[in-house]
Amino acid sequence: MSKLSRLWRTHVEPILDRMFRGGNPQLIPRGVVSLDATRHSLIESEDAVDSAVQHLLAAAPQRCPQTITGNLRYLDQLIAEGLTTAGVDRWWQEILCSDETSSSALIASINGGRVLHRDGAIIDPNNRLVAGFSGLDFNSEVPGNPLKRKQLSSPQYVPGTLALLTGFASHNYYHWLIDIVPKFAELQAVGLPIDHYFIPQEHAFQRETVHALGIDPKKIIAAQRSSHITADRILAVAWQGQSVTLSRVQSIRNGFSCIHAANAQSPSTKIYVSRKRSRVRRIENELALIEMLRSHDFKILFMEDLTMQDQISAFRSAEIIVAPHGAGLANLCFCRPGTKILEITTPYRVLSLFTRLANAAELEFHLHLAKPVGKRWLHGDTAVGDSNILVDIGELERALARLLD
Repeated sequence: MSKLSRLWRTHVEPILDRMFRGGNPQLIPRGVVSLDATRHSLIESEDAVDSAVQHLLAAAPQRCPQTITGNLRYLDQLIAEGLTTAGVDRWWQEILCSDETSSSALIASINGGRVLHRDGAIIDPNNRLVAGFSGLDFNSEVPGNPLKRKQLSSPQYVPGTLALLTGFASHNYYHWLIDIVPKFAELQAVGLPIDHYFIPQEHAFQRETVHALGIDPKKIIAAQRSSHITADRILAVAWQGQSVTLSRVQSIRNGFSCIHAANAQSPSTKIYVSRKRSRVRRIENELALIEMLRSHDFKILFMEDLTMQDQISAFRSAEIIVAPHGAGLANLCFCRPGTKILEITTPYRVLSLFTRLANAAELEFHLHLAKPVGKRWLHGDTAVGDSNILVDIGELERALARLLD
C-alpha cells in the first residue's frame, strides 16, 4: 500500500465519514469481552449470546518438511540482526510444525449486536468488542481502523439474522480461502435461518466464492472498510488461527466442488508460481530461475492473471509445484494427494502455514531456504520478518532433482 493510500484511509476517510454520516462517540466500544465471557456470563446474565460448539475432525498428523534444502548459514545472519533466543526457538517450532493445536469451531449468536469494517469487528449489546470472533481489534495495524476513532457514524439496521463471512486480513487470498471460506459450512451446520450475509466483495476471488458457494446475491451485504451494521441477530464463527485441519480442507474443496471435480485428468504438469508483481518476496534473479525451470518443462504462472477457477484447475492438475512463500499457495488444498511441493523462502519468513496445509491435504512438502535481500523488517522475538529472495540456482536445481526422480 502506498503512503498516499495509507494517508487517505487513515485520516481522510474518517473525516469524510463524519462529515456526510455524522458521528457519535458513544458508539465506540469501551472494552473487550473474551471468548469465555461470551460463552458464559452473557448467556447466564443477559441471554444475549447463544453458542453452539461443533467439533472438527482431528487435526492432520503434523510432520516437518520431508527435506530442507538451501543453506542454514542465513540463520546466523538473523541472529546477528537481533533474533532473540525465544525467536530462535519459535523458528525451529515452525520448521518442525510442533505447535499445532486442534480447536473447536464456536458459533456465536449475538442479539442486537453490531459489526464494523470488512474484517468484522463485532460489538455486543454492552458496547464491548467480542474477542475471538472479531477480525480486528483495538491494536490492529489496519489503515482507518474504526476502533481507533473517536466517534462512529450511526449503524445501518438490517432486519433478521446476519451471518458474518469475515475475518483477519479478508483481502488476502490465503486468509480468505483458508480462514474465512470454511465458516460458510460451519454456519450452515448450525441449522438456523440466515436472512443476510455480511461478506467482502471488493476482489474478484471474493465474488467468485459467493457464486461457487451458491449464496443468493440478494442476501449479500457487501462488507467494506466503512461498514457499520446492526441486526436483530448476528451469527459469527470464532477465528481458528493456524489450525489447518482435515475438515477445513475438505470444506474448502466441497465449497468449490464443481470446479474441483471438473479436473478429473491425472496430474501431469509442473508449475512455478511467480511473485514478480508483488511488493515483497520477489525472486531477485527470477529470469535465471525461470530459464532453469523451463529446461525441466515447468509452466510459469502469475496468479494475478488467473480467475479462481483457473487457479484451482492449475493446482489440481499439477504433479510438482515450485513457488516462493505467498498467498497463492493456499491453492494447495485443491491438489491431489501426493503432489510434490517445493516452497522457496528465507530465514526471515519461516512459517509452517503451508507445511500444515500440505499435511492436511496429504501432499509431499519440501522447504528450500534461500538468501534474504532487501530486508523489510524483522521481529526478533517472533522470528518473523520479510524480504526479497536471492536463489542459488545450482542449489535449487539439485533440490528439484530429487522431486523429478
